[in-house]
Amino acid sequence: MHGDKQKTNLSLSKTFTPVSCRSSLWTLLSIATLNDLCIFALDVDSTYLHGKIDHDLYVTFPDGYGRPGKVTKLNNALYSLPEAACFWHEDWEAKLKELGFTPLGSDTGVFLCKKSVGIMAIDTHVDNGTRICSSEEEELRLKADIRKFYMRKQKDTFKPFKVLGILVMRDTHRVMLKLSQAEYIDSILQQFELSDCNMVIMPTDKGSHLH
Repeated sequence: MHGDKQKTNLSLSKTFTPVSCRSSLWTLLSIATLNDLCIFALDVDSTYLHGKIDHDLYVTFPDGYGRPGKVTKLNNALYSLPEAACFWHEDWEAKLKELGFTPLGSDTGVFLCKKSVGIMAIDTHVDNGTRICSSEEEELRLKADIRKFYMRKQKDTFKPFKVLGILVMRDTHRVMLKLSQAEYIDSILQQFELSDCNMVIMPTDKGSHLH
């Protein structure tokens, strides 16, 4: 695809993709920790390739394919397509609704499913996020249902795992959940060449909020 050859009168309006708020993620993690619910992270492989295109879209063949002057019609999105994220979310939302989930009114990036055995919640951030289940049986069932539609990357949530680059460490015996962004802080220091700067301990009042 050639992004520099987009027609001026062609509006690509379907580029917005809802993602969950950070406050929703913190709330779900807190509820899961306090109620001893199962938490598991999920990444979907080749995310954007699952999105179904709802209009005619043609692209030229890549170099070396041996079909000069020919074009091909796309049925599924590609990663360089501006609408790819939106097409993926539409497909993802449709699949979740088949499984009994509905988007939360206050945050359309969060999906809930209420059952007699408890509640399941999915916090979505494009191709990854956090899933909350009431039991290990429900967790296994949800994973199996998702595998019917998508290939997913396995993550062991009994060990420290990452959600949106945030390291999550859980101690079920102490009913504790710790979040760490040390890796992100280190990357910022490296970006501004401050990795070797001297550390300074700066006391703050208990309960202070940094903005």
